[in-house]
Amino acid sequence: QLQQSMSAMTEAAAYLQTVGRDASSPAASGFYLPTTILNNPTFETAATMFITPDGHTAMYLVQSSLNPYSLQAMSLSQQMQQVGRDATPNTALAGSTVSVGGFPAINSDLRTAFNRDFTEIIIATLLIIAIVMCLLLRSVVAPLYLLGTVILTYLAAIGLGVLVFQQLLGQEISWAIPAMTFTLVVAVGADYNMLFISRLREESVRGTRIGLIRTVHHTGSVITSAGLVFAAAVMGMMAGSLLQMAQMGFIIGCGILLDTFVVRTLMVPAIAQAFGDASWWPSGRK
Repeated sequence: QLQQSMSAMTEAAAYLQTVGRDASSPAASGFYLPTTILNNPTFETAATMFITPDGHTAMYLVQSSLNPYSLQAMSLSQQMQQVGRDATPNTALAGSTVSVGGFPAINSDLRTAFNRDFTEIIIATLLIIAIVMCLLLRSVVAPLYLLGTVILTYLAAIGLGVLVFQQLLGQEISWAIPAMTFTLVVAVGADYNMLFISRLREESVRGTRIGLIRTVHHTGSVITSAGLVFAAAVMGMMAGSLLQMAQMGFIIGCGILLDTFVVRTLMVPAIAQAFGDASWWPSGRK
């Protein structure tokens, strides 16, 4: 019985391999199974794993050479589903449902939901931070350019991540990384800038220029030390074996370092000097 079963399965496998080799030919569209295979009890037993007892649902196993966790595999799962749906009209399968399962399909659905929610995350995060800044500073102008610098920091950090991982190392940035890093980079950057600008308002009684000098002098070492400690902590994630963790640690760490040494040290003081007393509108600096 075992020899007979192996013989029948070998015959079916050989036929399917032939179909696979000729699948690119228009003449080989569709497939045909000989009656001898369909009537084979062993083949019938194996078919029950792919066809429901009522005969209304069939499952196909599709294998590719792509990494199942890659963006290409997710795109392939979407294309397979669309091709299956486009093939059903004007056939006996019209009105049937075509679905794709497996890790690529699951990740594709998660990515779609994640991208949809990412816009809401950005809007909610920036809106909450802006409201808090406006209330604490009693100003509208300063919070706007502070948020602008933080967003630029985040974009620069993402750019560095793409440069290092995708261009230099040949590893794709995970589709979930931009949303996962956005909140941390923006929140920490806004926090450091808030500490700086709050001290600037206190020190600007005698003028913005003097206030900037005193603010940088008094807060420079504290904020710089905090930024270094936080960046070192998150970059420790790069020592892990998970690629997503390493990417997230690198991008967040780069964002914090950029905010500490470029944005808070150079950009914010320069913009504050350019706006002068207008930074504290409408309440004024006192």
